[in-house]
Amino acid sequence: MSARHYPLMLDPSDLNQLIRARRTHKRFGGAAVPRQDLQELVAMLAWAPNHRLTQPWRVRVLEQDAVAALGSWLLGHVEEVLAASSKPEKDRAKIEKLAAYYFSSIGAVLQITQVIDPDPATALEDYGAVCAGVQNCLLLAEAKGLAAFWSTSSLMANPVLLRQLGIDPGQERLVASLWLGSAVDTPPIPARNSPASYTTWISKDAL
Repeated sequence: MSARHYPLMLDPSDLNQLIRARRTHKRFGGAAVPRQDLQELVAMLAWAPNHRLTQPWRVRVLEQDAVAALGSWLLGHVEEVLAASSKPEKDRAKIEKLAAYYFSSIGAVLQITQVIDPDPATALEDYGAVCAGVQNCLLLAEAKGLAAFWSTSSLMANPVLLRQLGIDPGQERLVASLWLGSAVDTPPIPARNSPASYTTWISKDAL
């Protein structure tokens, strides 16, 4: 094995365990997320692999009071939001669910977007880079003991809501609405396919 150009301080088995321990949380305990934690999570976006170093990620951080304010705004603009929705009935139900529980229990929200490149190939690479950055955030959140949920809800991507957050839907696309907070339970381990079900080993004789 070749020597690394930097010291790897983390035991590989610890990283393996962290990746496997990450869970999607849909119940939150109501505690705020410290700003220092949010700053550290946001910094993880920049360490994603990114071809051409386009750095396409953008993030709007809503701390707990801003999450509550967004909830109040949403309840006051339901019809306007639904008029711009491709799934109005589904989004109406989501608004009711958010108002009844999530806006009072989430500790923070990171609206993570991708700057849209006009070149389709670059845009696809950029989307992958932002997704990798979101995974970085999720793993650090798990290590910090935070509950996290990666939402791609049509409601959180609604153009009216995006504009309210200062996001131009013509220039940026939502990749993740990352909901963060305190955990109230440990979600069960979901079933995963074995590597054998999705892996093909190609021998030199096949080439």
